[in-house]
Amino acid sequence: MPAHWFWGRARMSHRFYGEECIEAVVESSVKHYDKAIELCPLQWRLWAERGMSLAQDPTRVEEARESFLRAIDIVPAHTNALIYYARFLEAQGEEEALRNVLEKVLVIDVSMQMNGIVAQEMLDNLNATSVRK
Repeated sequence: MPAHWFWGRARMSHRFYGEECIEAVVESSVKHYDKAIELCPLQWRLWAERGMSLAQDPTRVEEARESFLRAIDIVPAHTNALIYYARFLEAQGEEEALRNVLEKVLVIDVSMQMNGIVAQEMLDNLNATSVRK
């Protein structure tokens, strides 16, 4: 499983080469994540990173969402999984869903560890943006 995880990540590093090859890069990356998931289907981070790969291709946004939600299904109270999804929602401009996820992170991370701080900053930015609109 680690080799496929590594190759999935490595393939996504090619996304910096330009938009013209993003479909091929995403496809290659997802192929490796799928193989790793086949070997270890309950590894939430594989699902989340698969979602990050898919989100790079505008034609595969719903597949990305499904991957993020699968990660959260596996570890519903893991704030890292929720932050991955929050970043996706932020990029998609889904303010209400983003607000709900960030508030959930804050409820889980009441001691304001790293993800609680990140969630609070994202929520503050979201609120500031909403006020300006």
